[in-house]
Amino acid sequence: MNRFRTLVIVTAFSSLSVAAQTGGVGFLGNVNIPHGGPGPNFGFYYASCWGYVAPDGHEYALMGCYGGTSIIDLDAVPMQEVAFIPGANSEWKELKTWGQYAYAVSENSGMGLQIINLSQLPDTAWLVRSVSSVEGRSTARSHTITVADGYLYLNGGSYGVGGALILGLEDPENPSYAGEHQQVYFHDTYVRGDTLYGAAINGQGVYIVNVASKRVPVTMGILTYPGSGTHNTWAAIGSRHVFTSDEIGSTQKNMKVFDITSLPTFTQLTPFTANPAAIIHNIHGRGNYIYMAHYSAGSYVADVHNVNNIQNVGGYDTYPGGSSGYIGSWGVYPYFPSGRWIASDTQTGLYVFNFNQLQPRARPNLISPATGSIVNKNAALNFKWKKAAVQAEDPHYYELHINGPGVNMTVKTRDTSVAVGPVTGLVNNQWYNWHVLVRDEFTMVAGLDTFSFRPSQVSQLVAYGDDWNLLSIPLEVADGRVTTLFPNAVSSAFQYTTGAGYSTEDTLKNARGYWLKFPVSTVTTYNGLPRPLDSVDVVPGWNLIGTPSVYTPVTAIQQIPSGILSTPFYGFSSAGYVSAATLQLGRGYWVKASQAGVIVLKASSPESAVTIDNLTEK
Repeated sequence: MNRFRTLVIVTAFSSLSVAAQTGGVGFLGNVNIPHGGPGPNFGFYYASCWGYVAPDGHEYALMGCYGGTSIIDLDAVPMQEVAFIPGANSEWKELKTWGQYAYAVSENSGMGLQIINLSQLPDTAWLVRSVSSVEGRSTARSHTITVADGYLYLNGGSYGVGGALILGLEDPENPSYAGEHQQVYFHDTYVRGDTLYGAAINGQGVYIVNVASKRVPVTMGILTYPGSGTHNTWAAIGSRHVFTSDEIGSTQKNMKVFDITSLPTFTQLTPFTANPAAIIHNIHGRGNYIYMAHYSAGSYVADVHNVNNIQNVGGYDTYPGGSSGYIGSWGVYPYFPSGRWIASDTQTGLYVFNFNQLQPRARPNLISPATGSIVNKNAALNFKWKKAAVQAEDPHYYELHINGPGVNMTVKTRDTSVAVGPVTGLVNNQWYNWHVLVRDEFTMVAGLDTFSFRPSQVSQLVAYGDDWNLLSIPLEVADGRVTTLFPNAVSSAFQYTTGAGYSTEDTLKNARGYWLKFPVSTVTTYNGLPRPLDSVDVVPGWNLIGTPSVYTPVTAIQQIPSGILSTPFYGFSSAGYVSAATLQLGRGYWVKASQAGVIVLKASSPESAVTIDNLTEK
């Protein structure tokens, strides 16, 4: 569809809007552009809402309208509708997103499953196709839709008994049949990982189903309670507690809480409501807060840090009429990285809010390996970036992507650093890119940077004499063990620590000097990354240091603070200790410091081999 550029009037702050908000919820705006309606059953103009976050972090609201799907740019000033996708007329419209696609369903069997391409927003969005069946299974009508981990679940539809029809989204424009759960009608489902929570609205409670095998889902337990009319469910992080809303039945229309630690047995805890006279319609959680579409009472946030004492921490009354009936706030979406959240009202459209405990999630900067870095392909690579948010309050994870010749790797982690490898397929002197995506159950945003690195490895040969040698590791090697680097050594490696004396070391480190004995003169080949610069910490007294992978003239060594070195640098040869005018790669040296500080060994010209004969006698 061509770009729909109608600017909309966004409700500004007024005494009315301020009066309607409570607690930590703040009103940001209202967009009311009906597309058809009112509907013949309840007089609705709007149904559900959902969100879409583009890879660059741009945020959009998707509104299920009576006549189709409205797409609203939340980052435009003022907010504006940028596209409208017509659909069959219905007072029930539900939407979800996966990647750069939206999927829309309704109770009108003339619409089917709509697949909408969002990749060119804000310029345009378009209907890819409407799917009425998949491999002989009807998708013409569905009450709700769920998307999780690359699978789409059609609920309450025209296939089977109206349970969950599961479709794979390997090809997002051509869903394929993956499986089904058809024991009972599901009005809605929530899926996290391998677990489906099905709202069996017709009095059967909540089905908890293992969907690790989409072809053969296994019911693990059923949460039943008197007079149930379970409309919607959500599970807390850790999946210990399940929260439900009820739209019909004789039970109170509040939010119920269940402890499911010991399935198939469960414990029902104290329920919650912000307004006993109004129905809680839909609930969605983010972290330790649940966002509620509370029909005629409006939209509210509940603090569930303590499930035994749930607190109302703010809300906004979107519907000015009385607190009863099926009217008002239909759906909520609290997953925008900006910290905004939205709600849909059946009569007055989209509402945009903030909440003082919902902090913006940052697009992280990359740290290391820095762009342009040279890395050792035979060693693990340590990737690090800045955090996007606090995990405890805003659950998310990171996807590290590494791409280049022979490599296309993805690593998932909740940490901001990860060691990978050695990475199979890296080629020396080829450039590779890496970047990070921030993801949660429903959104994916790219970090701010893409860094590049180049694997490269050099070889350096260092000659050592028979008997004892003062040596160091000139390159960054993949394996610094003595047995790997010096298989013909006839002693342990000894390091010196001021105040503690000598100790043995199995794995050698850069910038340190060591004593090691060989039975005969030998040439050691070091393979690894160049180290043209070293910063070496020194302490008062004698220090045994190592050198980088280059010649280092003593006159080029920087002392911090200035003048802390009180002796020359002493190397060791068959003739004994000798003072050095230039520090050789692969050698160890003694030097005495008058106080603690740092010496910086600066680069000079690298050499492929050195001998023990180029030291200046003392």
